[in-house]
Amino acid sequence: MAYINKEDTAIKRAKIKALMTSKEGWKLSITNENYTCLKVSILQAPFEIRVNTDNERENITYHNLEERKNGVEILKKMMEIIDEGNFDKSDTMTDYFHVGFYTRVSIGEWDKPFKIK
Repeated sequence: MAYINKEDTAIKRAKIKALMTSKEGWKLSITNENYTCLKVSILQAPFEIRVNTDNERENITYHNLEERKNGVEILKKMMEIIDEGNFDKSDTMTDYFHVGFYTRVSIGEWDKPFKIK
Protein backbone atom coordinates (compact mmCIF):
# COMPACT_ATOMS: atom_id res chain seq x y z
CA MET A 1 0.00 0.00 0.00
CA ALA A 2 1.28 3.44 -0.89
CA TYR A 3 2.58 5.39 2.09
CA ILE A 4 4.77 8.43 2.75
CA ASN A 5 5.10 9.92 6.21
CA LYS A 6 5.41 13.57 7.24
CA GLU A 7 9.11 13.23 8.07
CA ASP A 8 9.99 11.97 4.57
CA THR A 9 7.87 14.75 3.09
CA ALA A 10 9.75 17.34 5.17
CA ILE A 11 13.13 15.94 4.05
CA LYS A 12 12.11 16.03 0.39
CA ARG A 13 10.67 19.55 0.84
CA ALA A 14 13.97 20.80 2.29
CA LYS A 15 16.02 19.23 -0.53
CA ILE A 16 13.76 20.61 -3.26
CA LYS A 17 13.63 24.09 -1.74
CA ALA A 18 17.45 24.07 -1.48
CA LEU A 19 17.59 23.23 -5.20
CA MET A 20 14.92 25.74 -6.26
CA THR A 21 15.35 28.71 -3.91
CA SER A 22 12.97 31.62 -3.48
CA LYS A 23 15.99 33.89 -3.85
CA GLU A 24 16.27 32.73 -7.48
CA GLY A 25 12.54 33.34 -8.02
CA TRP A 26 10.99 29.92 -7.33
CA LYS A 27 7.80 29.54 -5.31
CA LEU A 28 6.75 25.97 -4.46
CA SER A 29 4.06 24.14 -2.57
CA ILE A 30 5.14 20.69 -1.36
CA THR A 31 2.55 18.76 0.63
CA ASN A 32 1.66 15.28 1.82
CA GLU A 33 -1.81 14.18 0.73
CA ASN A 34 -3.45 11.53 2.92
CA TYR A 35 -0.08 9.86 3.63
CA THR A 36 -0.17 8.29 0.13
CA CYS A 37 0.91 11.07 -2.23
CA LEU A 38 3.65 13.67 -2.41
CA LYS A 39 2.23 16.71 -4.20
CA VAL A 40 4.60 19.33 -5.64
CA SER A 41 3.23 22.48 -7.26
CA ILE A 42 5.48 25.05 -8.92
CA LEU A 43 3.65 28.34 -8.46
CA GLN A 44 6.38 30.69 -9.69
CA ALA A 45 9.64 30.34 -11.61
CA PRO A 46 12.32 32.74 -12.85
CA PHE A 47 11.60 31.67 -16.45
CA GLU A 48 8.92 29.98 -18.55
CA ILE A 49 8.71 26.21 -17.93
CA ARG A 50 5.30 25.43 -19.42
CA VAL A 51 4.96 23.67 -22.75
CA ASN A 52 1.81 25.60 -23.66
CA THR A 53 1.95 29.15 -22.36
CA ASP A 54 -1.83 29.51 -22.70
CA ASN A 55 -2.33 27.02 -19.85
CA GLU A 56 -2.38 28.33 -16.30
CA ARG A 57 -1.76 24.80 -15.03
CA GLU A 58 0.15 21.79 -16.41
CA ASN A 59 1.18 18.42 -15.05
CA ILE A 60 4.81 17.34 -15.17
CA THR A 61 5.77 13.71 -15.78
CA TYR A 62 8.92 11.97 -16.95
CA HIS A 63 7.17 11.50 -20.29
CA ASN A 64 6.69 15.22 -20.99
CA LEU A 65 9.89 16.60 -19.45
CA GLU A 66 11.79 16.73 -22.74
CA GLU A 67 9.02 18.77 -24.41
CA ARG A 68 9.96 21.78 -22.30
CA LYS A 69 12.22 24.44 -23.78
CA ASN A 70 13.56 25.74 -20.45
CA GLY A 71 14.41 24.24 -17.09
CA VAL A 72 14.64 20.60 -18.13
CA GLU A 73 17.79 19.93 -16.07
CA ILE A 74 16.49 21.48 -12.84
CA LEU A 75 13.14 19.71 -13.25
CA LYS A 76 14.96 16.38 -13.74
CA LYS A 77 16.91 16.98 -10.51
CA MET A 78 13.65 17.82 -8.73
CA MET A 79 12.02 14.62 -10.01
CA GLU A 80 15.03 12.59 -8.80
CA ILE A 81 14.64 14.06 -5.31
CA ILE A 82 10.92 13.29 -5.35
CA ASP A 83 11.52 9.66 -6.37
CA GLU A 84 14.25 8.93 -3.80
CA GLY A 85 13.15 5.86 -1.84
CA ASN A 86 10.14 5.22 -4.06
CA PHE A 87 9.44 2.05 -6.03
CA ASP A 88 6.93 0.79 -8.58
CA LYS A 89 6.15 -2.92 -8.69
CA SER A 90 2.86 -2.44 -10.51
CA ASP A 91 1.55 -4.78 -13.20
CA THR A 92 -1.14 -3.03 -15.21
CA MET A 93 -1.83 -6.20 -17.23
CA THR A 94 -3.30 -7.80 -14.13
CA ASP A 95 -4.63 -4.55 -12.63
CA TYR A 96 -2.14 -4.76 -9.74
CA PHE A 97 -0.72 -1.49 -8.42
CA HIS A 98 2.03 -1.45 -5.81
CA VAL A 99 4.08 1.70 -5.33
CA GLY A 100 6.01 3.20 -2.44
CA PHE A 101 3.96 6.40 -2.75
CA TYR A 102 2.20 8.35 -5.46
CA THR A 103 3.46 11.66 -6.82
CA ARG A 104 1.69 14.60 -8.42
CA VAL A 105 3.85 17.34 -9.91
CA SER A 106 2.23 20.36 -11.49
CA ILE A 107 2.94 23.85 -12.70
CA GLY A 108 0.34 26.04 -11.01
CA GLU A 109 -2.73 24.90 -9.08
CA TRP A 110 -6.43 25.10 -9.83
CA ASP A 111 -6.79 28.26 -7.72
CA LYS A 112 -3.24 29.66 -8.14
CA PRO A 113 -2.09 30.15 -11.73
CA PHE A 114 1.60 29.89 -12.59
CA LYS A 115 3.61 33.13 -12.64
CA ILE A 116 7.01 34.11 -14.01
CA LYS A 117 9.11 36.33 -11.78
